[in-house]
Amino acid sequence: MARLLLLIVLGVVSAYYFPDSRQAIENAARPIMAPIVKWTSKGEMAQVG
Repeated sequence: MARLLLLIVLGVVSAYYFPDSRQAIENAARPIMAPIVKWTSKGEMAQVG
């Protein structure tokens, strides 16, 4: 768990330090973030309904 957190922190820091790496990190994280975005939008739709 600590290694995953370290990788996430390093990814965020490198994205801010190296602007060219932002697109590569975003493309790599897209499959991981898609279900999270879907879950939050379903929750928001339930609250609105």
